[in-house]
Amino acid sequence: MTLSQTVGQRFCVGFATPEVPKDFRAFVRKTQIGSVILFSHNITSVSQVRALCGELQAIFMEETGRPGIIMADQEGGTVRRMPSDAVLMPGAMALAAAGGQDIRTASRIAGEELAAVGINMNLAPVADVNSSPVNPVISVRSYGDVPSRVGEACEQAILGLHDAGIYSCAKHFPGHGDTNIDSHLDLPMVDKPLEEMEKVELVPFKAAIRAGTDAVMTTHILFPQLESEKIPATMSRTIMTGLLREKLGFEGLILSDCMMMNAIKEFYGTVEGCLAAVKAGVDIVLVSHSMDLMLEAWERVMQEAEAGNLDLDEMEACAKRVLRYREAAPTFLGDISQVGTKEHFDAAQAMMDSAICSVGPEAPKPTARSLFVSPVPSLAAKVSDAIDPALTFPGAMTMAFGGEGMLLSPDPTEEEIGNAVEKAKASDAVFLGTVSALRHPGQQRLMEALMALEKPMAVITLRDPYELKLLRDGVSGLAAFAYNRMSLESVQKVLSGKLIPTGKLPVKLK
Repeated sequence: MTLSQTVGQRFCVGFATPEVPKDFRAFVRKTQIGSVILFSHNITSVSQVRALCGELQAIFMEETGRPGIIMADQEGGTVRRMPSDAVLMPGAMALAAAGGQDIRTASRIAGEELAAVGINMNLAPVADVNSSPVNPVISVRSYGDVPSRVGEACEQAILGLHDAGIYSCAKHFPGHGDTNIDSHLDLPMVDKPLEEMEKVELVPFKAAIRAGTDAVMTTHILFPQLESEKIPATMSRTIMTGLLREKLGFEGLILSDCMMMNAIKEFYGTVEGCLAAVKAGVDIVLVSHSMDLMLEAWERVMQEAEAGNLDLDEMEACAKRVLRYREAAPTFLGDISQVGTKEHFDAAQAMMDSAICSVGPEAPKPTARSLFVSPVPSLAAKVSDAIDPALTFPGAMTMAFGGEGMLLSPDPTEEEIGNAVEKAKASDAVFLGTVSALRHPGQQRLMEALMALEKPMAVITLRDPYELKLLRDGVSGLAAFAYNRMSLESVQKVLSGKLIPTGKLPVKLK
């Protein structure tokens, strides 16, 4: 292997268009990279992404002699990359609420649809234990707050992806579940000793490793009791090599989270962060949105290697590990008529129906004099996909039941709250949809003001279920785990009496 080939294996790149950039072939020829990450902005339809992946694989084969790893985040629920003509499975917390028996099936279906278009690694499952009710980035992406159950769920998800013939990636090591900061935006810290993390955060990762996960993704979080230098896990040799590789015995691929996230970019710089991650033992460093920036990082690593500042034996060992996965990577393009089938959509809807959780008394039945109110849909976090502005809780419910709908801002003002209260006074029943209310004080004040009217009322959580702990006695609560067409259809079934909610919350409210 030449040095450029060795260094090239250590990088994954993304680009901004649904087409392969004109200079991508020359870029691969120069850097010898073999990994690409795709996002929603790269994907417009099933047929388009299938053609895109086919073209990418042709370039990898012609310029490097090996197939490439093409990865995407298709977690289900709030995080998807496949287009609307592919099925969206319920998210992790919803599947856990449904009892967990569908996790392997959901993962297999998602994996089969990815494989059919040529994506051969799903950046899933999320192995984080969601210990913080105000976690802005994990929350419903997690299977819950009980470490052993999260671990069992991760095992099932990995087996499902393997059933579909594609690679899995457990994330975000050593754990992003106990933070109240999104590492896409800032630099979080988890100040716990290893002994405590062994009982919580590390449990699902150990389970994922036992289940044969192909990859583990790092997290850009400071763990001061694990790493004495003020550097995040991604850049820490103590955590990446000492803990993950040596102590936990992981032999698969270590992937970084995107090195363009603010936790790296603003505090260390993407290029220097990439170099540090390579030194720490990360096999594939992700520069997800800029070929130019990835080229800078590649040149920086080349420079250090040529100067003798890197362990070339370790560099080559990491590169050979990546090449083993590339050579075994499934590159088949399946039958796209099997993507987005009625059977798959029906299976997903049935799983979502089973996930709805009820708290408190039975929800009132809507009438033509009911009020449906919620904040406008908003992104759960930067990792989430764009919201469909035409899809709203009040709109969907009034279309199904009649009544009146109100859309408020994500953090309602006192004027908005007052207007909602006045309309609620004239209604027979009030149905409030909440969206991460624990992080929006205005939503909490709205909920309290409406509950104070003591009318028949139900609160439907359209993302995090934790705000159900704010319910007064006599107020009904439903946890729907997502703000999408599938979850709203399940809510309609419950409110109409066609569906009795059987889900069990996989997190503690108090």
